[in-house]
Amino acid sequence: CLGMVAEQAIEYSAYGVLLERSGNRGPRACPQAVFECKSGFDIALSIDTDSQWQALVAALGIDALGNQAYGKFAGRKDAENLIEEVLAEYFKEQESDTVLAQLRAVKVPVSPLINARSLAHHPRLHERNFYTRLEHPVVGPLNYPNMAFRMDGEYIDIRTPAPTLGQHNSEVLNELGYS
Repeated sequence: CLGMVAEQAIEYSAYGVLLERSGNRGPRACPQAVFECKSGFDIALSIDTDSQWQALVAALGIDALGNQAYGKFAGRKDAENLIEEVLAEYFKEQESDTVLAQLRAVKVPVSPLINARSLAHHPRLHERNFYTRLEHPVVGPLNYPNMAFRMDGEYIDIRTPAPTLGQHNSEVLNELGYS
């Protein structure tokens, strides 16, 4: 959990700044948003530097993004809503694969959004032995995802499947001295 809340905890404890919900927007990137493409697939875009912004504008050729004020982070941040609206309209008419290739070619940080359900079948995860196959007492054999990191080159062993409701009640109650 610390990996997901570290920034909020540090900002508050170090600077007294309470970070609040901001959707997909970030404090140091602009634009930073998710956009739907023509094919129905979403892409995530996060512009961290002015040079990335210049590459995005040059690659897409959208006149409305050519405002000189947008060349600097502060100018983009001031016009964040407008910039996102313009980009949303543009991406809605584009195929995600085309846009991804186009922006990656000029080193713009962009990525497809992948539904977590489709990850279970991703060949790269299977090549890396990311899943441990265990027998669940109710649904049978299942692939359980390992931790997102390795220790000494190995995933931490997952030894048992997820428990069923009340499966360990007797063991826990016995340890506490109950029959």
